[in-house]
Amino acid sequence: MKQTFLKKLTKLIVGMILVKPLWLPPFSLGISFWPHMGVSSKKASFDELKGWFDQGKCQKIVRDVSDIWLKQISTPYQNKGYWYLGQCHEKLGHPDKALATYQVGVQLYPQDKELLLALANLFHRVELDREARALFESLLLLDPAHLQANIGLAESYKKLGLLDKALIYYEAASKILKPGKADGNAFWLEYADVLCQNGQWEAAENSIRKILESSPNAEAWVRLGKIQRAQRQKARSLESLEQAQKLDPERLDIQLMYSLWLEADGHHNRSLQAIQAILKRDPFNPLAHWILAWHAMKSGKPAESLQKLSSLSEQQQSPFLAQVSAAMKLELQKRTLSSTSSP
Repeated sequence: MKQTFLKKLTKLIVGMILVKPLWLPPFSLGISFWPHMGVSSKKASFDELKGWFDQGKCQKIVRDVSDIWLKQISTPYQNKGYWYLGQCHEKLGHPDKALATYQVGVQLYPQDKELLLALANLFHRVELDREARALFESLLLLDPAHLQANIGLAESYKKLGLLDKALIYYEAASKILKPGKADGNAFWLEYADVLCQNGQWEAAENSIRKILESSPNAEAWVRLGKIQRAQRQKARSLESLEQAQKLDPERLDIQLMYSLWLEADGHHNRSLQAIQAILKRDPFNPLAHWILAWHAMKSGKPAESLQKLSSLSEQQQSPFLAQVSAAMKLELQKRTLSSTSSP
């Protein structure tokens, strides 16, 4: 009788191993259900796992930490254990294994905000945005003031082109984000970008000024200049680029933009000075030479402009600029011929 019971029990256990419950990922996805070779049979210690993670020993964690090992950790810390393991898989470039790990963790701890966020962010990064949105929404049900969940939904809706919905969550996040937060600059730039796409220029400018108030940098000034330019505030846009150049005088792209805007606004002498300064650093910069050709054309020097445009149309460093220069050269030749042939 005892032997029969033992056989039945053994058969049941073998069946459970061969036919795994649906919520358990396959062995190949990174969570083993038997302790790995080299793992001590002693009771798992959360402090030990945390120590490995803090020391960056991800190789050791993914090699030695099994599902059984994690389940030996006392209950309040098991959820963190799944998070550590998932993070290590991500750091080692194993998104499939990280995904499986987080999914197990979320199914065991469906209200754990850290695991929900990790899984949502991973779905978002691998462009499974429908799944990501569902998790971000779950996070907001648990915590309506969850910053990363609001940002995640905003970015997801932006990717779909649903700007009005994206702005709902960007605005919510903007009210939660603390001034001077380290990762705040990227958020305010992104928020301003969506506001610009939606034609909300004043709000976009206010978003950029949040950066300038806490940690002014060249890129923020450049963005502000572009927003002002879009509103036809030419003088203010030039002032913004001047501020950007003060903070990052090595950026040629800002200097070229400044020279281009000066030329477009009729400040020919200032534009020429700016271009000459650029050419001292980069004598063969095609855009700088194109601005010189444009400057010559606007200054009534068609022969000089044609010479530069001819050279630019043959250069290979910037194919787009070569096409533009060829088209401008053809148009200028037509104008020159028309003016000389008229009585």
